[in-house]
Amino acid sequence: MRPGLRRSTSLAGAATAVLLVGCGVPLQRPTDVGEQAPPGPTREHWALSHRVPGSTSVRVVGQRVDAYAESTTVSLGRDASGAEVRCSVSVSAPGWGGPENMVGEKVPTTVQGRPAVRNGAGAEGDYLIWQRADGAWTQSMCEDEGQSAFQDRLAEIVVDEPSEILLPFDVSLPAGLEVSSVEQDVPSGETTVRLAGAGRVGTEEGALVLSFDGELDQPEGRKTVINGRPAMIDETARFPGVCLDVQGHDVCVRTDASDTGPYPDRSAELPMIMALAESLRFPDDLEDRSSWTAAQDVFG
Repeated sequence: MRPGLRRSTSLAGAATAVLLVGCGVPLQRPTDVGEQAPPGPTREHWALSHRVPGSTSVRVVGQRVDAYAESTTVSLGRDASGAEVRCSVSVSAPGWGGPENMVGEKVPTTVQGRPAVRNGAGAEGDYLIWQRADGAWTQSMCEDEGQSAFQDRLAEIVVDEPSEILLPFDVSLPAGLEVSSVEQDVPSGETTVRLAGAGRVGTEEGALVLSFDGELDQPEGRKTVINGRPAMIDETARFPGVCLDVQGHDVCVRTDASDTGPYPDRSAELPMIMALAESLRFPDDLEDRSSWTAAQDVFG
């Protein structure tokens, strides 16, 4: 088992929850830290409403969905200097996004026949923004400056068709918990699902996280066995959690918080964390991606 229960800021993991049934243990909800999240959009379907067709020169490397937006990151080969070109297309939730808050001149153009704007003089970076037929604002941009040709290419190939994020597990959420975000590094399968209490979606504070093959810090805890799998439990007050070895992959359920605190005592959440770990279900062969479950089927 590779190092399991660790704190992380990387793209990885997946989080979920299930009620502890029939054992009489009340499940502590994620700690209510700081102020409630301001009113924002809500997501009912945990699938993407766009798709980037892959090819020999277009490789999907990342996917993310949260209440405010969905995005796909792609590798588009290498530029003239030999550096890998990574660009992303993001679609904002209805009523959000748009070019109004972009700095500098906005140059009118079109994308797939739709009205669009790109960055002009005084902009903070290259971008291309257009409004889909359903009213959602979509943006294409690349990680590095001077790659507008690649961002334009991505904008022209993205299609307004549903696509899925495939999860390496299945689970059910208890009442009072909501999905805040789903994120995956596609080549490695590293997956992170972040959960929040009702009214706290969109914040990092007081979150529960289940990570699959995440790059987390070395744990300190005690060894145990959960559903026949080796596991490590961290019972510290600030970041309680548990990690399992599942077919050679690290799967962790843990608390998380802002890097700047506050750091309340969250040890009362350990029964819920253990319930989540015990309730996770996995395909017989995690190396077979076709056996993974669509996030839409897990979370709705």
